[in-house]
Amino acid sequence: MSAVAAIVGTWRWRMVNFIYEGIDSATFSVLPHLIDALLQVGTGIENLVPLPPLASSLYDYLEKLKRQQCRVFIVHTSLSLAKQLFLEAKKMGLMERYTVWITTSSISDHFDFLNTFVISTMEGVLGVKTYYPKTGNQFQDFNLRFRSRFRLEHPEEVSLVPGIFALQAYDATRAALLALGGKKRPKYHRRLESDERK
Repeated sequence: MSAVAAIVGTWRWRMVNFIYEGIDSATFSVLPHLIDALLQVGTGIENLVPLPPLASSLYDYLEKLKRQQCRVFIVHTSLSLAKQLFLEAKKMGLMERYTVWITTSSISDHFDFLNTFVISTMEGVLGVKTYYPKTGNQFQDFNLRFRSRFRLEHPEEVSLVPGIFALQAYDATRAALLALGGKKRPKYHRRLESDERK
């Protein structure tokens, strides 16, 4: 949340609206960090807007925000709810000039995999993504093996780039292996290599 607050602080916005998924327990652990980070840059939250995850319409929620003076929106929801939110916001003219939309990594980490229609509804949105270095030997090795395997199992897919969740799963598996004292290459490495030789 520090990155989000840094963006807000750079532009010296004094108030923001925080839109989040109402039943997402992760939001409740994030909210105190966001509030603290925003306070450090001299910003407060004007409206906390919990959205139901299966909302049939977001019009009423957005209409209330449209009548408010604050035009900075921080969005922390699932990708599916964000798609719905931005489509409705665009229809209502809330994606126009003088409004700012910032998404957290819960949405932004998926930007690379969105189709052009969804991207068009999110035009102008600032996103904070999870950073991972793409230059190290470990990443290069994983990326090469992932792409080879993914191409075999999903030939219809256009993007062969591993997403953040694949990278996190790999890191967690590798950390567990190292914690168990494993020095040998894991079974899935050997399987990937044998598949590549076929």
